[in-house]
Amino acid sequence: MADYGAIRDKYLEGGKASTLAHVKEVADTAEWLGRIYGLDVEKLRLAAMLHDVSAVISPEEMYRIATERGMIIDPAEEKYRFLLHQRISKIMAREEFGVTDEDVLSAIECHTTLRKGASVYDKAVFLADKISWDRGGVPPYYDELKTRAGKSLDEACLYFIKYQFDNGLLLMPHTWLTEAYEELKGMGDTKVSFRKATVEDCLALSELKKAVWNTTYQGIYPQERLDGYDVKKNEEIFRGIVANPEIELYVAEDAGEIVGFMTVGKPYRLYEEYDQEVGLLYIRKDYQRKGIGRRFIDIAKAEVEAKGFDRFVLSVNAQNTGAIAFYTAMGGEIVLDDGGQKRIVFDVVKK
Repeated sequence: MADYGAIRDKYLEGGKASTLAHVKEVADTAEWLGRIYGLDVEKLRLAAMLHDVSAVISPEEMYRIATERGMIIDPAEEKYRFLLHQRISKIMAREEFGVTDEDVLSAIECHTTLRKGASVYDKAVFLADKISWDRGGVPPYYDELKTRAGKSLDEACLYFIKYQFDNGLLLMPHTWLTEAYEELKGMGDTKVSFRKATVEDCLALSELKKAVWNTTYQGIYPQERLDGYDVKKNEEIFRGIVANPEIELYVAEDAGEIVGFMTVGKPYRLYEEYDQEVGLLYIRKDYQRKGIGRRFIDIAKAEVEAKGFDRFVLSVNAQNTGAIAFYTAMGGEIVLDDGGQKRIVFDVVKK
């Protein structure tokens, strides 16, 4: 349980009552976003309360800490040292307040600049910080940003960063911000939403699975396996999944067209020692690398945690090195190389 009293005292003892008021407002906004997107609001509130905790020290002290620890300093941080506050706040959160949750620490670390490959928690805290203006009055972008944030985290992040560039609000763009902007622009052509599947989706799911097999898995699966894919048979399999109360089937869709899906729930017999399993995760080739897989994994974490479990497993073909790299970058750990498959385990509750 977070010691919010100690966090409050840190700001007050450092003479930062106004910063305390700001982080409380950010926490409320982050909680609002968390409830919209089904995120862990306690994680968001803790990240929000600690995101500016380094305000109690000077930018020069931040710079000293960074250099003594051998941190790579961005040119923007070198010139405007207060930009280090997000990274120093992460250090203080971990070392002074005992925060170990990587979702919380990451959100603190990039709340000003965001970064490439940002998680939904990173994006929620980034936006909450911008919506919760701390300079008096109402920011000119407020209404538009809040409206977009309630519909799509990616769309809102893209809007705000573009607004900064278009209106000359950046003293010197941080590399992380520039990289996040380029990545978000690549996602900007899609308006992907997520929901649970219905029986009416099953034929489309089967056809999508076949399409992914014939693109992503060429050269990985034997050709006879690809050629032998039976759409009707797999449609019935999907119907069984939808009807199974122990498995949740989520779909990603763009303009009413399903472009990806994921199952999470009771493990298949090969993985009985694990709490839960992501048994299927398929994304249409032209929608890969647009943040959909990352969102699916975040949904799986929330689903598994809501059921009271601590971890889940998924398997991936050992030749699919891109998928392995993605899952491990998302926090998964390879715990067993099972022949041609690798098992990747995600801890939902950090130990």
